[in-house]
Amino acid sequence: MLSAQDGWAIVSTGLYRTTDGGDHWTAVSLPSGLIPVHLDFASDTLDGWVAARPQSGASQGRVLATTDGKTFRTILTLSHSIGAITLKPDGTGNVLENAPDGEVGVGPVIHTANDGQSWTTLTSAAALAKG
Repeated sequence: MLSAQDGWAIVSTGLYRTTDGGDHWTAVSLPSGLIPVHLDFASDTLDGWVAARPQSGASQGRVLATTDGKTFRTILTLSHSIGAITLKPDGTGNVLENAPDGEVGVGPVIHTANDGQSWTTLTSAAALAKG
C-alpha cells in the first residue's frame, strides 16, 4: 500500500488498484497482450512503473509508465525478462534485466535519470556481485 487508502497489486496475470484501503480492487488495463510481473510507484499513487512480459511467454521485457494510474506507455523494451524495477520520486530509476538463459538477477542494470526518457546500461549484476 502506498498510503492507508491507496495501493496497487499484481494478482495472477492482472494489475489491480484500490482506493479504499483494500476493501475493493479494480482491474487496471495494460496494453494488449502484456502481463504485469513487477511494479513500483513513486511517492504518489498515480506515478509509477510496471514491468511486463508478453502473454505468449516470450522472454522480452517491457517497462510501462503511468502518470495518471490509467494509461500506460512503453518507456523501455528489453530482449530478456525483467528481474526488478525501482522508481524514485525524482524520476531516477533502475531496471535489472535477467540473463539470456532466464537466470534471475545476473543481467545488466539499466538506469534512467529522467523518468525513462533515456537509459544507460551501468553494468551487469554479476559484475557488481564480483565486486
